Amino acid sequence: MTATTTTSEFKRRRALATSGDAVAQHNLGVMYQLGTGVEQNSQEAVKWHRLAAEEGLADAQCNLAELFRSGDGVEKDISESLRFYRLAAKQGLDRAKNYCLSRFDSITAREASRARERSKLEETVALGSASEVEALLKANWETRTELLKVFFSVAKRKERMLAPSFNMKNLLL
Repeated sequence: MTATTTTSEFKRRRALATSGDAVAQHNLGVMYQLGTGVEQNSQEAVKWHRLAAEEGLADAQCNLAELFRSGDGVEKDISESLRFYRLAAKQGLDRAKNYCLSRFDSITAREASRARERSKLEETVALGSASEVEALLKANWETRTELLKVFFSVAKRKERMLAPSFNMKNLLL
């Protein structure tokens, strides 16, 4: 522990984070990411940033986006990175807006398109509209296999069922 972060302070923050306090989760993520008061541990940083990001904390979303972009502590995933940057930017976080504008200049048009499709699909699945999901998949025929993987991954996480009107056979033919 450093002089600025005592063992008791770390324990207090960890207890708050474990109880679901998003700010404390984010603070632990930063501590592990930078090695401030604890041994640097990128996997722990990802864990705590992810928990805070899922609670909607913009700073945590932006930090998690950076970890996905760099592949530090997590498998490098540009589309996940862009998704978390966008979530933080939608909340008005200037740092995230700047990253979206400057850091992704090097993404190819196809990668950017896939990231947008994935993000749109995830939002559509989260809203639970089977007809919108079906229309999205039909409109993006070239990448439908990838989109279907994303769809089932998100649907499984959200534990949502498809509406009876959703006809998967039409998409696979």
